[in-house]
Amino acid sequence: MVKTIKKIIIATIVMALATTAILYETYSITKKEYERQVEVADSVRKNVTLNLNMVKIAVQTNDEDTYAENLVKMENEARKLDDLTFIENPLSGYKARLKYYTELLESKKELLPEIKNLKTKINEIATAIKDGFVSTGITREKVREVNPTLNNLKIDTNLFTNEKTKSVVVAVNGILDEMAASGTTISGCIDTCYKNRITELTNGINDKIKAFSDSTAQLNLNVEEEFELQVLADLQ
Repeated sequence: MVKTIKKIIIATIVMALATTAILYETYSITKKEYERQVEVADSVRKNVTLNLNMVKIAVQTNDEDTYAENLVKMENEARKLDDLTFIENPLSGYKARLKYYTELLESKKELLPEIKNLKTKINEIATAIKDGFVSTGITREKVREVNPTLNNLKIDTNLFTNEKTKSVVVAVNGILDEMAASGTTISGCIDTCYKNRITELTNGINDKIKAFSDSTAQLNLNVEEEFELQVLADLQ
């Protein structure tokens, strides 16, 4: 009887030790897996931050290749988060924001070449105005050239499909119309207006010409807002 009790006690102790060992091993494996997933999540965040910064630069420099490359990298990094089941809840907010932003960037991919084309045309206009009127100064001959020259510089809205870029084209053409109208006014009275009136009108068109770059720079920024670059801070 005593021997039987001893065997039972020993068996119980052995089972308890075995259970403890199994539980410890399970805990150890779980802890290691949790730590591994945290490391993966941290690595994903760092890589996404780098990709986002590259996307921001790509938007500002109209670099389509860099934009597309880093968007793919972001999407690949985002997929890694789907397997991190141990930290799924803490990651849920970040994953939702990342999903929203990658989808936004994907939807705006076709806008980038339009912005690049728009900026090129605006720079061409600014250069033509500077070389044709600002650098050489306003003369009688130049005044008479203002209207036809500016009309020829207007951008064809049919070259653009995105409503945002089209709105910028309309605004730029509106600025050119204002300058052309001023040139027409001066041209119409250049031989009959008083000197102070000519000076007043000439100063007016000069101001419009010199303000052109500032106006179009702001228009470019308005288009870049389509990419919601402020979201960067929220994902870092």
